[in-house]
Amino acid sequence: MSVSSSTFYRKVKKYTDCSPTEYIKKFQLQKAAKLLLANFGNVSEVAYEVGFNNLSYFAKCFKEVYGVTPGEYLKKKKPKNRFDVRTTSFVGRQEELSEIKDILNRHRLVTLRGPGGAGKTRIAMEVADEVKDNFRDGAKVVRLASIADPKLVPSTILRTFNLSERPNQTPIEVLADHLQDRELLLVMDNFEHVTSAATKINILLQQCPKLTILITSREILHLSGEYQYPISPLPVPKIPDEVTHNTLGHLKEYTSVQLFLERAAMVSSGFQINNENAVDIVTICGYLDGLPLAIELAASQIKIFSPSELSKELDKNLSMLKSLDHDRPERHQTLWGAISWSYTLLSDNEQNLFQSLSLFNGSFNLKAAEAIGEESATLGTLDGLRSLLDKNFLQTTELMGETRFKMLETLKSYGREALRESRKERVIIRKMADHFLQIAQKAATRIKGGRQKYWIGRLGMELDNIRGVLSLLEQHREVELGLQLGTALWRYWVSQNLMDEGYEQLKKLVRLADHLKLNEGSRKTELLKGRALSAMGIMGMMVSKDYKKNEDNFRQCIRTFRKIDHKKELAESLNHYGWIKLTAGEYREGTMYTREALELHKRLNDIRGIAVSHNNFGWMEYIHGNLSKAESRFTESISLREDIGDYRGSAFVSSYLALVDRCLGKYDVGLDRLRQAREVLEELEDLQLISMVNTSQGYIFYDTEEFQKAERTLKSAIDGWKEVGNPFGLIWAHDLLGLSYLPLDKPGLSKKCFDWAHDYYEQKYKDQHLNQWLSAFPLYCLAEYNAHIGNISAALDQHLDILSRRIKQEEKVYICESLEACARLFARQENCQKAVIYLASATQLRNKIHAPRPPRSVDSCNKTLDLCKKIIPDQAYREQWKQGETYSLDKLRSIF
Repeated sequence: MSVSSSTFYRKVKKYTDCSPTEYIKKFQLQKAAKLLLANFGNVSEVAYEVGFNNLSYFAKCFKEVYGVTPGEYLKKKKPKNRFDVRTTSFVGRQEELSEIKDILNRHRLVTLRGPGGAGKTRIAMEVADEVKDNFRDGAKVVRLASIADPKLVPSTILRTFNLSERPNQTPIEVLADHLQDRELLLVMDNFEHVTSAATKINILLQQCPKLTILITSREILHLSGEYQYPISPLPVPKIPDEVTHNTLGHLKEYTSVQLFLERAAMVSSGFQINNENAVDIVTICGYLDGLPLAIELAASQIKIFSPSELSKELDKNLSMLKSLDHDRPERHQTLWGAISWSYTLLSDNEQNLFQSLSLFNGSFNLKAAEAIGEESATLGTLDGLRSLLDKNFLQTTELMGETRFKMLETLKSYGREALRESRKERVIIRKMADHFLQIAQKAATRIKGGRQKYWIGRLGMELDNIRGVLSLLEQHREVELGLQLGTALWRYWVSQNLMDEGYEQLKKLVRLADHLKLNEGSRKTELLKGRALSAMGIMGMMVSKDYKKNEDNFRQCIRTFRKIDHKKELAESLNHYGWIKLTAGEYREGTMYTREALELHKRLNDIRGIAVSHNNFGWMEYIHGNLSKAESRFTESISLREDIGDYRGSAFVSSYLALVDRCLGKYDVGLDRLRQAREVLEELEDLQLISMVNTSQGYIFYDTEEFQKAERTLKSAIDGWKEVGNPFGLIWAHDLLGLSYLPLDKPGLSKKCFDWAHDYYEQKYKDQHLNQWLSAFPLYCLAEYNAHIGNISAALDQHLDILSRRIKQEEKVYICESLEACARLFARQENCQKAVIYLASATQLRNKIHAPRPPRSVDSCNKTLDLCKKIIPDQAYREQWKQGETYSLDKLRSIF
């Protein structure tokens, strides 16, 4: 069709009420919204997919149409979590529900106790749903079934509240801080296998006066103030001598019968109680002692057996199990009998699949089930899963848009025991470990690239399974597989602030390898141990483990990689160790390790490794005041990372480059850089780096005298650093917040921040020989506080001490700040000759490194000079200034 552009424009405008360009953009944004909700990828990937090349422009256009940014749109559209996904109705128990709700009004610790399969969890969920609005802060559910170690109970509760461990507090102390003023119901499900953690619950109750805890357990906790509420089996009617119409009505009033009838009708449409089957149904419920789980399993077989046949088979199999397992507790015999009876009705292939699936700690998908299935099985895995679902051995759930399967804990216990008896457990464990190793290794490479959020979520979804597999590998002394899996996970552990857990897991495996003298001297074993030691060194430094021990870990892994001539691993370890050394102020060694790493990475054409080396050098140049070199190094690192899609890494380095912008006086450039970095990090939900960006932004606001903005931003940073538990970030942000309070005339709050930072530094770093650059900052801040309150002598002594440290470390920008601080204090003591000399020295050094004085310092320095000009003659002033200009770094070093 031949149409002029103007005619085409008018026609499109007429029918769509927008220009062709606007119409296309509208279509692109509609498609983008659908892709976001479909978990196509992160915001960058969606933007490029629909045709936007500029991420900022895409976000702006999206907000104009939908009123929120793409990230906010995703959060608003996410379905709200419920305590439990219920696919069946809740039968009976109304009296128990009413009693438990009443008890919760009078008691703060209530334990629902009873045998496995009695319905404790379901009752607890129903109670929580009904009473959550009675508590100001609602209710939370903590599921403990997948936790094997009682020591993990506090950290599991932390994750339920989206909290992280803090290096200066135990997990229970973090929880107590968070919950002490909250009016909340905390439901803790399946406590029976972690009862040694009961003392932690007592601490929470003592320190959190408005907290109420509802626990489900097969065992009581033996705590003072614990109200024990027994969850008894469902009532079962007596077997009637004669069945009449009235009898049927009476039988249906019993909840055990109601449950059987409802579940049976789900698998056999139209199933009802009648005169012929009533006695058998009551008999079945009686055989199962009214246990809901056992009744449900039995009812699921109605499509195969009549109630009469079912009653006979059940009676026979239960008796057989009891005769074989007299050492079991009485409450287990009936449930075990019900499970055993249902289990014997499975085919051989179904039994084998059930046994294998019982090893999963958490939910699992079809691929995981296929990975551990028997290759010789005539029944396909998918058909087997369908069959087990039909027979109530499995349930389904949905996570990240995929169907996943899960198994009740009582069934898992039975399946695991059967697997042990079959002597195939070790084979299945290896298959499962291989499956999760493939996922972890794939994630380890992609977690550094463009789909970081997806892969972090993917590993998070499998965390319970991975923990279980690592534990099984350790128990069965499958050390090599354990080391492979553990070392593939270290970046995930770091990203999710699970460094302590990761460190301890790898430490156990390394010790076990040494104890077993596992394949001593083999290249594979040495490689795995080296990787583990490197990962331990990184995680140990981040959570302030023993510095010397972590140095030993790094040195040992570097020796190992040299010995086996593994250049890629050697280069990565040298980079990591170089960074640790540089941030510790050991610049010569840090430079040496980083330089060797860079040469190796270049030979290997490892782009990301090259970028990391540039980042290391950029930090060193920044600290030494070589700002143009630092700018060049950081810029190169960002460029290389963006080339390979490492947007997280790019944002990370941008936060450092913004600090260089700050020193160069390019404040707007730095703030814009940080805003762009935050957009990326918010999409990745990386709280650690968001906190770093906020701290850098607060630093710039402080320098530009926007003190209230600095206060708000730094408070946000501190909240983030607390949640991720980063010692360095907490000290830095507290000190900057304290400095921002001084010009706001809030010396009390300022002192509180400084004292906290100083005490925390002493606690975490004093004897660690770690982070020498950071060591001077808390003291600098205390000196500024003393100067503010008029304690000039103490402030001057502190600043001179800091100046000496910074000169030794050649930290040029910070030397300038210390010289200027000393000059102000000398002037206030009327020692104007020294004041002029120190200011002249700072000025010439700033000119040399191209670091202009920040706005917050300009006025105070000018006032200092004005005061000195009034006190000393012009000629003396000029002579002192000239003398100060000769104070090079070498001369300062000789003086101090």
